[in-house]
Amino acid sequence: MLLGNYVSKGDRSIKINGEHIKPIIAEAVERSGVNVLNRVNITNYIVVDGKVRGAFGFSVRENKFYLIQAKAVIVATGGASGIYRPNNPGQARHKMWYPPFNAGAGYAMGIRAGRGPCYLDITHLSDEEGQRLKSSFLNMSPDIILKWADEEIEPQEEPIEIYGTEPYIVGGHSQSGYWIDVDRKTTLDGLYAAGDVAGGAPKKYATGCMVEGEIAGLSALEYIEGVDFAELSQDLITKEFRRVWAPLENEGGFKPQDLEERLQKIMDEYAGGLSTDYRIYEEKLLQARQLLARFKQDLSDAKTENKH
Repeated sequence: MLLGNYVSKGDRSIKINGEHIKPIIAEAVERSGVNVLNRVNITNYIVVDGKVRGAFGFSVRENKFYLIQAKAVIVATGGASGIYRPNNPGQARHKMWYPPFNAGAGYAMGIRAGRGPCYLDITHLSDEEGQRLKSSFLNMSPDIILKWADEEIEPQEEPIEIYGTEPYIVGGHSQSGYWIDVDRKTTLDGLYAAGDVAGGAPKKYATGCMVEGEIAGLSALEYIEGVDFAELSQDLITKEFRRVWAPLENEGGFKPQDLEERLQKIMDEYAGGLSTDYRIYEEKLLQARQLLARFKQDLSDAKTENKH
């Protein structure tokens, strides 16, 4: 909740100075007494019996691997930039409108833990409301209307699968991200999402993300009443430790920058990037799928020289 006077930027937005907000939020966190782990990179959720019960991570400065147990988890890692080739070359490649440090870790963890496919259920709409929905899609995303017609799908008769819609993946602009309910609960028990990592709630940006975070926090507090910490198997811990540390132990292989450039080349040339004027074609998308499958195999040969 924002208190006091603010400057209106438009009908739905207020003026935000990010460099001023960050220290204000940091001071509030410090006053709360919460334990803050700085420079710790979270790598995966701890999932026990289909429920999220914490997270794994490692320090980018120290030789430490973290096992963080929790009764509920809130993810607010932002969107995913750097998937497509940026407009600027060389050393300026990270001068983009979206933060380069939002590398999509939250999305990756959600996919590995199980978050698809996602469906939108609009079977409760009347015929008139359904036609109005189709008209809206024709204005903004006509491809989906053609897909429904080709597959003889009527959205009012059965739930329809939804897809990420933007080459730069952010929940604040599209449906991409975790599918959440009004309490910001994901489809995984014990996991809540807020901000750009949460989909299905566009046009939120800075102030909306704050509100979403508060909703997620209150919902998680209500959820953990009566929830106990889970017992973790040593195999679960060892498997994630070895996965995270593997690039440090590989004697040879692909460097991170090489992998990044290769991914961006695939996405840019075959999956509707800048070089194709953001146009997509079925034949090229099928090629992209094959190249990405090969790319995924080569990730096991990734080689890093340090934890950072």
